[in-house]
Amino acid sequence: MNDTTPARPDHACVLCPDPERARIPYRGLVDNACRSWGNGLIVDLRIQYERLTLDEVPVFSFVAGLALADAVQAAGASPTIKWPNDVLIDGRKMGGARIECSARETEVEHVIIGVGANLNVGLDDLVPALGPKAEATSLRAATGHEIDRNAFAADYLDALDKWVRRYREDGPAPILQAWRARDILTGRQVEIRDTGGVFVGRVAGVDRHGRLLVKDAVGERRTVTTEEIRPCD
Repeated sequence: MNDTTPARPDHACVLCPDPERARIPYRGLVDNACRSWGNGLIVDLRIQYERLTLDEVPVFSFVAGLALADAVQAAGASPTIKWPNDVLIDGRKMGGARIECSARETEVEHVIIGVGANLNVGLDDLVPALGPKAEATSLRAATGHEIDRNAFAADYLDALDKWVRRYREDGPAPILQAWRARDILTGRQVEIRDTGGVFVGRVAGVDRHGRLLVKDAVGERRTVTTEEIRPCD
């Protein structure tokens, strides 16, 4: 993110596994090849860029979370985001994203955005799948009505297209600003588990690369990247 000129997407395609191809009314930066799956939605999007560095990749995690939150809001729910891209409804997770990339030395060849969302999954079905302690929900449970998966996928891809274009035109600042408006962790006490053990601290926000900043018990600020995080309050 050191370059003030955002990288330009050269090519993007979408794949969503399903026995039958869905008809999704979407046209944008990505090719219309998306299909729905089961009672949820799984989307894999690969974007090829010029001039993209490894330091810039984490912003796409925020792009993916914002797009999913926009689609959830369009369906009638009120989403929030738990760092970096878990989308919650009433404090329960309904979806999230993962980001991968292929790089040659410090230059990224392409970024893969994967997203999964519980759309019409019954709450009784989530317990055996995720365990009794899982704090999960579905969009149908939150809104009280069946979710049209094709329409939801179209809303998600439209929102993703919007945020990718915004990053391309204006860089990471507006992405992080929009994400902060939906963030639920800043100011809260959290328990963080990593390879070095467990510590408790208070979230101070994110830095310009999207890394979580946490102040520990002695006031030292730590940078969190991939550790497990659990709110304590």
